[in-house]
Amino acid sequence: MNRVRDRFSTCAALCAAACVLLLLAQAYQLWRYGPGLLTAATTAAVAAFVVALEMFRRHAAAMEKLNRYIMALVMHDIKNPLASILMSVTSAEQDERNSPSTRELLSMARKSSLFQQRVIESLQTIVCIEAGDCRLSPHPIRLTDLLDDCLTQTQALSYGRHIRIEIKKSDKFPSIIRADVEMLRSVLVNLLLDSIKYTPKTGAITITAEAENKTVSIEIADTGHGVDPAYLKTFFLKYTDVNARRKSARKGIGLNLYFCRLAVEAHGGKISAANLPGGFAVRFTLPQAE
Repeated sequence: MNRVRDRFSTCAALCAAACVLLLLAQAYQLWRYGPGLLTAATTAAVAAFVVALEMFRRHAAAMEKLNRYIMALVMHDIKNPLASILMSVTSAEQDERNSPSTRELLSMARKSSLFQQRVIESLQTIVCIEAGDCRLSPHPIRLTDLLDDCLTQTQALSYGRHIRIEIKKSDKFPSIIRADVEMLRSVLVNLLLDSIKYTPKTGAITITAEAENKTVSIEIADTGHGVDPAYLKTFFLKYTDVNARRKSARKGIGLNLYFCRLAVEAHGGKISAANLPGGFAVRFTLPQAE
C-alpha cells in the first residue's frame, strides 16, 4: 500500500512539474517568438503533461482498487464475529432465567449489534455499487407488506421513544411496486431509523406513497429538527460535513444516507430532502411496476 501511495504522490508531482514547464514554455514562446510559433519546448511540455496525466490516472485507479479490496477484507472480518455475537446475545436475552435488568442490558446489546450489522451491509452495498459490480434483482413487491416489515424492524426504537408512525394511504397509493426488495428494505429502514432518532419523544412520523406518471414516490416525514438549508444539497453525499449544522440538527457521518442515494439511483430513481414547517421529510422515486 505504501508503494502505491508513493507512486501516486510521484505522479501528482510529475503533473505539477509538467504544468509549470508548460506555462514557462508558453511564456518564453510569447516573449521570444510571439504567439504564432509553437516551439519545441512547448511541445515537450505538452507531451510530458499528457504522460504524467496518464500515469496519474492509472495509479489513481490502482489506489481505488486497493481501497475496495481492503474495505472488503475489513468488513468480512467484522461481519462474521458480529453475527456470532448477535446470535449469542439474542439467545441469552430470551433466557427467562436472567433477571429483568440483565435482559434489558442484553436487549440494548442486541439493538446495537443490529445497528452495526446494518452499517456493514450498507458499506458492502456502497462498495459494490461504486465498483459497478452490483446487480439488482427487481421483482413485484406488495408495498404495504414491505412497509409493515420495516416498521416491525424499527418498532422497538419508536416504542421506546413513544413516537407514532402512520402509513397514510390515498387513492394513488400503489399496491405493487417493482424493486430489489432487500435493497429497498435497507433504504426504508435506514430512513426510518434516521427519522426516529431525530424526532422528539411523543413526536410523529408519516409515510406516504403515490403512483403517478409511471413513477412511485415514497415520502417519510417527521416532526423532528430540520437541516440547515445550506446543507440540503449535500445531504446525501458521501462523508457530508454534518458537524457544521446548527445545534440539535441531524448528525452522523453520512454513509447511511449516501447508501440510500446510491440504492435509489441504482433503481433509476431520485432522492431529496426538505425542511417542513415543524418537521423534515425525505422523498424518493422509483420506476412504476409494469
